[in-house]
Amino acid sequence: ITVHALDGAPTNALRENHPRMHHLLAAVEAFNASRPADQRFRGLHLDNEPYVLPGWHDSAQRQIIIDDYIELNRNLKPEADKLAIEFGVDIPFWWDSRDDAGKPMFTTTAASTHAAKPLLDAVFETVQNVGVMAYRDQVMGANGTVAVCLDEFALGKFENVVAPVDI
Repeated sequence: ITVHALDGAPTNALRENHPRMHHLLAAVEAFNASRPADQRFRGLHLDNEPYVLPGWHDSAQRQIIIDDYIELNRNLKPEADKLAIEFGVDIPFWWDSRDDAGKPMFTTTAASTHAAKPLLDAVFETVQNVGVMAYRDQVMGANGTVAVCLDEFALGKFENVVAPVDI
């Protein structure tokens, strides 16, 4: 069994609150330094859920929120690496949604290239583990947990996951 420190609040995703998350990582570092190896946190996991912020429903505000969220993850990952702990986040299953033309509905430009990148791809580049929130009444089937997480499985390189036949 490994234990990860867990924290989360939608407002943590906003740039002005990023220092709080860096302080959290410093607190994990201090805690781990005070404990024997078998009593340390092995990771930091954030459940920030930025899509519940009021600005998410305004496209311009949503873009700022998404870019801030990716920037936070991109900055925390190397800090976690220095501490030799995993860094992960929880995400909703629908961040891979596409519009009628097949383009990703959620993208980020929070990268050195400033080119739009699908949000889901950007998330997977900044973490070592992901909890996909795909609450369903069934595992299999067209709207089952497996079907709505296939993109996440592919990005996470879960090569042994096979799409159900009835999708």
